[in-house]
Amino acid sequence: METLGGMTLWPDVPDWLGGYPFEVAKAEEVNDFHKTRGFTLVHSNLSKGGKGRGNNQYVFVKGSRLEHPACEAVRVA
Repeated sequence: METLGGMTLWPDVPDWLGGYPFEVAKAEEVNDFHKTRGFTLVHSNLSKGGKGRGNNQYVFVKGSRLEHPACEAVRVA
C-alpha cells in the first residue's frame, strides 16, 4: 500500500473527504432531546467560535441533579 508522509492512502481517503458524518444541532435541541429521556443538564460550555462553529460540551445526569452525588463536584456556570 502506498504511503504518503506516514499515512496510508486508502484508509485515509474517507478522512480527506470529510471524515465521519455528523449532524449539527442547536444547544436547545440537545437539551430538549436529553430532557425528554430523563436527563438533567448540569453544566454546558457553549462554543463562541462564531457562525455556529466549534464544539459545545454538555454534562447531563440521569434524573434530578439534586439526587446525583457527582453533582456536588460540578459547579454550574
